Amino acid sequence: MIYLLKRADRIGYDEYVAKIIRASSEQEARDIANTNTGDEGQLWTDATRVSCEPLDAEGASGPLLESFNAG
Repeated sequence: MIYLLKRADRIGYDEYVAKIIRASSEQEARDIANTNTGDEGQLWTDATRVSCEPLDAEGASGPLLESFNAG
């Protein structure tokens, strides 16, 4: 399964805004997201700060995620 994890809290510099993770479960996706973080630290398992939505691998061509945060 493919999961889209998106932050719902305040985003600073040198931090991930969102991630797309392939995993067998939501918990595994969150754990994988925590293995590579920026200044935001390991917040990806916190459901109050990060949403996790399963994505269908089928569908129209196009971007899955475009995440831009610059000063």
